[in-house]
Amino acid sequence: MSNTQSAFDDGEKLPAFTRVGGYPIVYLDEKERVLCAGCAPEHMVDEGGTVTGDVLWEGDPVSCDACGEEV
Repeated sequence: MSNTQSAFDDGEKLPAFTRVGGYPIVYLDEKERVLCAGCAPEHMVDEGGTVTGDVLWEGDPVSCDACGEEV
């Protein structure tokens, strides 16, 4: 079980930033759509989908494909 899934199962919020360095965490669904920490759990529940978290180490900011918020 992934850390993302275990955190979600425990009722915790998904992290939006890393603990060290404060780098943004982006979530990708099975179609590689970008999701923010707020929309990723909704995707998992509403669509029965899976998400994978990844750190955005550098580069231009990306926007959540569900809500449009900058990640």
